[in-house]
Amino acid sequence: MQVAAIILAGGNSSRMGEDKGLLELNGSPMIGHVINTLKDIADDILIVSNNEAYQQFGLPVYSDIIPNKGPIGGIYTGLVKSNTEVNIVISCDSPFMTTSFINKLLAHSCAQEVTISSYNGRVHPTIGIYNQSITPTLKQQIDNNEFKLMSTIEKVRHQIIPFSSTDEAIDPIIFSNINTQQELLKYQK
Repeated sequence: MQVAAIILAGGNSSRMGEDKGLLELNGSPMIGHVINTLKDIADDILIVSNNEAYQQFGLPVYSDIIPNKGPIGGIYTGLVKSNTEVNIVISCDSPFMTTSFINKLLAHSCAQEVTISSYNGRVHPTIGIYNQSITPTLKQQIDNNEFKLMSTIEKVRHQIIPFSSTDEAIDPIIFSNINTQQELLKYQK
């Protein structure tokens, strides 16, 4: 099965004050950690961002087809530009995600159009497996000015795989995303 990875790096980074995917975390840009996690799983990796600076990573970079629609617009762009049916979607501010966790999501995704997870009851829709078949649903949601990603997910065949702090095999840090300077400092080694 061919799998592509779509990295969402198109956010406004309003809480960070600058493009967070390009900020250095422990010796490399935050998005570099995500790319390193994905390179052993994905046949192709693409970045969705309106910032041309992401071209420095040698991967295809696509601007939002329909600008300013948040994660739903980024996922829509990624799925339109992807060459595979099955796609890993991950935001650039999730530098602690692991290959083994993504492989768990992939293993559970066979009969679903979207497979995401929750940790201690909090759903993480920008880390998941998205099938190209949901592209028309995404477009319809955008056309209807309905930008809540979970509303879209609920309209397609999906599953949310629950994890909790009692799962010894899951390090809770993988669900951390970095949105502020304080969070960035917290994770610097």
